[in-house]
Amino acid sequence: MLIGRNTYDVVLGFEDWPYGEMPVFVLSTRPLAPAPPGAVVERLEGPPVDRLIVTRVPVLIGRGIPLFAALSRDIALHHVATRTYASGLVQSEYLVATSGQLPPLTAEALQVTPRFT
Repeated sequence: MLIGRNTYDVVLGFEDWPYGEMPVFVLSTRPLAPAPPGAVVERLEGPPVDRLIVTRVPVLIGRGIPLFAALSRDIALHHVATRTYASGLVQSEYLVATSGQLPPLTAEALQVTPRFT
């Protein structure tokens, strides 16, 4: 699971750690507050990301944390798959272009594994 620093700071305030034993990578240029006991958290300073999975929850809120900060340039994405779940979650998966070029689509690149049931 890859989350941003603002999201990490918010979920630290939750009574229970929402990610269980799933490893969580936090994109941040600043040191992180300690993770809760049992949480597996690592800080990343912006590694290349080649695949992006965005999960949307069917709840409208009045405020929130932006998914992305301002970008200095457009980043091309190639849609791989969109999955829907009985709970109403919608999850879309994309390949991320590097150096302005999308990677070649291969059967291996398009293999999709459901993350939720």
